[in-house]
Amino acid sequence: MYQLNHKKGNALITVLLIITIFMILFLSSTGQASTNVKLKRVVEKSNQSTAIAEMGL
Repeated sequence: MYQLNHKKGNALITVLLIITIFMILFLSSTGQASTNVKLKRVVEKSNQSTAIAEMGL
């Protein structure tokens, strides 16, 4: 009986570790994607401002 409970405990710990690792990877990639979107918007506004200034408007 003790071995069965011990194996279940090990399986639970393993599953929790795997879930934690995947969550860390997911959250870090989501944060990076959000940063890239913000950076793209800034670059587009800068390019638009430069184009307008060069046209003399």
